Amino acid sequence: MEGKNPYPAKMPWFKFIGPKYHCTGMFPSIANDYPYDQKKAGIPYAVIQYMSDPLYTYPAQLHYKDILKDTKKIGLWIHITTVIDDTSYLAADYIVPDVTYAEGLTGIHGLYHYFFFNAIRNPIIEPLTDKTPDGRPMQLETFFIDVGRKLGSPLWGENAIKGMGPNEGKTYPLMRAEDFHLKQIANLVHDLESKGYKIEPRKEDVEFVEKNYPIAKYKNAVSPEEWPKVAFLLSRGGFFISYNDHFEGNLYKFPLNKESIVRFYFEGLALRHNPITGKFMPGHPRYVSLRESGQYQGFDPDKLEAEYPFKLITYKPTLHTQSRTMNYIWALESEPENRVWINPVDAQKLGIKDGDWVKVLAPGYEDWAVEINGKKVEYRIRAYVTNRIRQGVVAISCNFGHWCHTGQYKVPLEIKDADKVLLGLKRFKEFPQWRVETLHGKNLKIVDGNRLLSDPKRDTGAPYIAIYPNTTLPTGVVYPQMEWFGGGVAFYSGNVKVVKA
Repeated sequence: MEGKNPYPAKMPWFKFIGPKYHCTGMFPSIANDYPYDQKKAGIPYAVIQYMSDPLYTYPAQLHYKDILKDTKKIGLWIHITTVIDDTSYLAADYIVPDVTYAEGLTGIHGLYHYFFFNAIRNPIIEPLTDKTPDGRPMQLETFFIDVGRKLGSPLWGENAIKGMGPNEGKTYPLMRAEDFHLKQIANLVHDLESKGYKIEPRKEDVEFVEKNYPIAKYKNAVSPEEWPKVAFLLSRGGFFISYNDHFEGNLYKFPLNKESIVRFYFEGLALRHNPITGKFMPGHPRYVSLRESGQYQGFDPDKLEAEYPFKLITYKPTLHTQSRTMNYIWALESEPENRVWINPVDAQKLGIKDGDWVKVLAPGYEDWAVEINGKKVEYRIRAYVTNRIRQGVVAISCNFGHWCHTGQYKVPLEIKDADKVLLGLKRFKEFPQWRVETLHGKNLKIVDGNRLLSDPKRDTGAPYIAIYPNTTLPTGVVYPQMEWFGGGVAFYSGNVKVVKA
């Protein structure tokens, strides 16, 4: 409204980042009908989630766990995932199986703007998920294709893809994942050749791929002329040029995207206001404290920093990554739990010895517990006393401490008529005992009537995210601590204290 101070905004706005990288705002936005007011729309949200576990991954999201069960807020939740994780356990109406990186062709990856290459991730085994009646593995692509066909969309089906260039006038099917991904690689071939690069496959390249790569069974997804060149890229894991070929003399050969240029002064940011404080953003690199950025709302900064003297940071250990490695039994054998790293000087002051059980407490999480389905469990973690971390800082890896599929809460998933609902469950029950014991141990019971139980081997560790401090904005909205330029979570700024358990 004209003449009215727009600050603080109800919730943060971030001009320089896409929605893919600002998932932190999803649940607060749904809960507060901001910026989209679903009440005016008259229908609740429908959510299709893929390759993410936001209730575990992002701080403050657990605050909104009850919103996920409110059908007036979220009318439909479909979760496409490789495991029944924390978010799908609490929220999903339907869980769609998906394949892992070892089973699926996830497309072309151009990882860095400054180097010219395109990496292609190849499946090494056939998908282990159940199959549709016509033999296609259940996964993300199959789900979208079949939903599109059911809706009658011309973008999916036997004649969905129109040929271009030398294939003008032809049509090709989009019936399975390979129909899309192999054509994507064929498009890369055409693009590279248009830029003057020669793709010259040898007979042995094609023979190697057809003998060893499961995806070769679907080579008819591309034309006979395209397949040898596609096989060439598959055999090499992509297309690459040497480092020296990036330059002509001392000059870089490829034009840089203007957004990729390193800037020591960014005028666009300098003209942008902090959406909460209303102050201008710095247009040059400098440290901005949580206090300055307005993230101590609801707390007395001086008292908070005195009572919670440690900075909590996180890291990814060598054998675990992201949020899904708790079902990798070989990684768990080598690295079965996470510990909180603490400097010996700090540990001595607190009377903590290596291996002691401790709690890491943050503002708003004094009991360090989460209640799920009426069951409340308090976390604790062992101390790792080491000079490898500086004084005043503690570190917890971000991979352990799930409240669902790792068994931390020992809350079974109740599913009526589980044999009919969960595809593959009947087959799992028929596994030979030696196979179950090899994977999960002798005393494991995964299925108990209509209940799915957790593997006790996964019942270790503590959740970094669940204890990370939240903040309350001046508008009363609970939000994670973040950096205010791109909306990323401030994973290295939270204040905590450490006490013996």
